[in-house]
Amino acid sequence: MDGEWSTYGRIDFQVLDNDPGGGDPPGGGSGDADISIDKVEIKKTGESDSHFRHSFTVTSGNNNRLNIEAKVKNKKSDDVYADIYYYWDDDKHFSFKSSHKLGDDTHVKIDGHDDVKKHLSNVHIPDEPGNHYFYIYVKAPGDTDKSNSSNHDEYGKVTVLPQTHPDLVVQSSAVNNVSLSPGQAFSVSAVVKNQGKWFFSCTTLRYYRSTNSIISGSGYPIGTDSVSGLITLKGTSSGIPVTIFLGSP
Repeated sequence: MDGEWSTYGRIDFQVLDNDPGGGDPPGGGSGDADISIDKVEIKKTGESDSHFRHSFTVTSGNNNRLNIEAKVKNKKSDDVYADIYYYWDDDKHFSFKSSHKLGDDTHVKIDGHDDVKKHLSNVHIPDEPGNHYFYIYVKAPGDTDKSNSSNHDEYGKVTVLPQTHPDLVVQSSAVNNVSLSPGQAFSVSAVVKNQGKWFFSCTTLRYYRSTNSIISGSGYPIGTDSVSGLITLKGTSSGIPVTIFLGSP
């Protein structure tokens, strides 16, 4: 068969088979085998299997990765050995010449009137904002790849959004006196930097005291200060002074 469409939920996909009549028929020679993609879903790497779905959205710059699950069915009675190929493209039109191969599962046995699920895991999602399409191509022994098939469609789509949130870090901090007596006042300052690409309206700096240099939740809180509208663009910074009274040890 050539160009048989299958539809599942929101996603259309297509089984790309070789034209009939050439080579040995799939399924060991009887010609009584017919393979198709029954279902394809994707999830973010690290999510549970219950999160497999047809599409999702991520934000660039987070080392995003996905897992692909393909369910391939043998519609006829004879066993068949199939090769499953995984591809990526930033174009909605699949092409053997331009789409990028991600991996494969070869010589996969599918019993008659049965199906198998195969996975490709930890696939890197490109950081470029836009839509990214993931395809599967299935063939049986005796089939030959088409050099540039016009039979194509998306089966899994990931939309990558540009980073649109602030990324605030404390660039540096200082005190005005490093030799203090119990009860003596001193001043703390911090320089905060927005490494992201988006404006933030308000945040809170929290100051802690500790007997060591390890930053952890076990430090003793000594004060807070509000930062509002001081950092609006990537790369800008501002100092925040605050006065804290050191209690007796």
